[in-house]
Amino acid sequence: MAVPGFPNMFMMMGPHSPIGSQSLIPVAEDQAEYALWWIKQIAQGNVIEAVPTSAATKDYDDAMKAAMPQTIWVSGCSSWYLGKDGLPERFPRTPERHSAVLRHPDLRDFEVRTSAE
Repeated sequence: MAVPGFPNMFMMMGPHSPIGSQSLIPVAEDQAEYALWWIKQIAQGNVIEAVPTSAATKDYDDAMKAAMPQTIWVSGCSSWYLGKDGLPERFPRTPERHSAVLRHPDLRDFEVRTSAE
């Protein structure tokens, strides 16, 4: 939902957003709550700027790819979900896990500026 180099930008329905076993509506709701958490931090003056670190983003992407071989999504079927590497850009875990991941941002994964410099 956030990309290194783009502070305070949160996108919905980006990579890893589709969950094959869930409607996009609850996914969007979870993502909106996540973005609103950050927006509230900014509005309350707790945060000026937040951007995920490149290391955290790489770790997250690597974890998603590592989890994919245990899923049905790489069982040999062709689909538009598959990237050039043969792995889909989907969230490979349960809807409950997706909600939990977004429920509480891990501040260690972000560069956060808390005052005007």
